Amino acid sequence: MRWILAFAALAAIAPAPARAGEPDIVQPFVIESGGVKIAGEIHAQDAKRCTAVIVVGGSNVRTRGDTAVAIPFFLGPEMAVVVMDRRGNGKSTGQFEIPDTKNTAWQIPRFGHDVAAVARHLKAQGFRRVVLVGTSMGGWINDSAAAAAPDAIDAVVSMTGGASTVGVSDEFDRLASSGLSIHEAAKQASSYRGPQGYDPSSDLASVRQPILWVFGAKDISNPSELDLSNVKRFAEQGKQFQWILLPNSDHEFVNATTHEFDSTWVEPVRTFLRGTTPCA
Repeated sequence: MRWILAFAALAAIAPAPARAGEPDIVQPFVIESGGVKIAGEIHAQDAKRCTAVIVVGGSNVRTRGDTAVAIPFFLGPEMAVVVMDRRGNGKSTGQFEIPDTKNTAWQIPRFGHDVAAVARHLKAQGFRRVVLVGTSMGGWINDSAAAAAPDAIDAVVSMTGGASTVGVSDEFDRLASSGLSIHEAAKQASSYRGPQGYDPSSDLASVRQPILWVFGAKDISNPSELDLSNVKRFAEQGKQFQWILLPNSDHEFVNATTHEFDSTWVEPVRTFLRGTTPCA
């Protein structure tokens, strides 16, 4: 759940684009997804149905409260924020297991279909634009959701993950933690042939939405070098993939030299989420 620390740090130095003192309108929902119930809530500042940002949490996130720290970061006059209870947690039903390499093969697609179901609900509620933003494991969930709901998800932002298999990412984490350099750990992880868990390649091959990826070059938890190589390969094949590489930042976007939060990605991400068509 380290990505939450990133939003918490950012909130202290980069205020969200919300109107000061504006009340937060909260609309709870419970929808059906593959035979289970998914619960969550929509946070908005007014009744306009412009852009809805679904916050997709990492591997330790279970309930909407775990992602609530992101609400003030994205909430604004034309941007609602949506948080949800992961299946099997909070008020959502269904099977849940603590994510590991092997069970992500079936859990991540299920999580992705739940996010896709929420996106369709938001479109049915009248939102003009529905976008996803997530970090770490949330990147893989984004891949699955975007492939499942091209009709309801308009764009995706994935940070510090989502373009290599779970097995390769976990092996990189192990190697980098053992003392290998980031480059050497990525090189060795690229030839990993053990359990792969969720593999995003087929979903990334089928997605039609634009995706913005944000990576830290000093990330020792996820192989940014390998992820970015895969993203560039898909972009060369015609995918609408863009990327930002923070040259001296880690998994939480903390600068390895200054130890300060790197916020240079903030405005490009907000601009990407808003899109280019003004809200009527």
